[in-house]
Amino acid sequence: MISRIKINLRINEIQKQLTKEVHQIYIDKGISPATLNIIYDYFKEQDRGLTIDDITSGLNLAYQTVHRYISYMIEEKKIEIVPIYGQIGRPKNKYNLL
Repeated sequence: MISRIKINLRINEIQKQLTKEVHQIYIDKGISPATLNIIYDYFKEQDRGLTIDDITSGLNLAYQTVHRYISYMIEEKKIEIVPIYGQIGRPKNKYNLL
């Protein structure tokens, strides 16, 4: 019985370590730390607010990818939304670092 408990404790330890390693690779579903750092560094290099189109053209990333990372950064309170009302239609959003 003691050996069985030791085995279960070891299995639990291995599962915790594996979960930690996976979490380090992907912060959240579909969020890679490497890509997140690239986008964050791009924000730091700019002296103005950026639209998603600015980021996609500047980093050569897909619009959907940038949108997902922007949403994540908003949730984490790393950037803020600044609505820009221009022509008739939907306003564009610019994003600034906090």
